[in-house]
Amino acid sequence: MYEHPKYGGTYSRETLYNGYKRNQANGGYDGSVLDILEFTRITGLNGVVVERSYVTEGRDGIEQGEKQMTLFEFRDGKIKCIFEYW
Repeated sequence: MYEHPKYGGTYSRETLYNGYKRNQANGGYDGSVLDILEFTRITGLNGVVVERSYVTEGRDGIEQGEKQMTLFEFRDGKIKCIFEYW
C-alpha cells in the first residue's frame, strides 16, 4: 500500500505499477532527476523514515528540490506500506 495524506490518496501495488507504466509510456520520466540526497534516516522497529530531496537538471542548471519525508513500513523483510509526507 502507498499512502499520500496531503493528496488524499491510498494506492494499491497494482494501481501504482500501472500508473508508473502509463507515465513512462507517455514520456513522464524525462531523465531530469540526477540523484537523490538523503539528509536524515531514522530506523525503528519494522520501519524507516527518510528525509530526502531530488537533484534535478533544470533551466538554471543543477537544482536541489524541497526536502521530502517518506516512511517505509516492513513486514517479513519486505515493504508493507509507504507513506509520503510532502
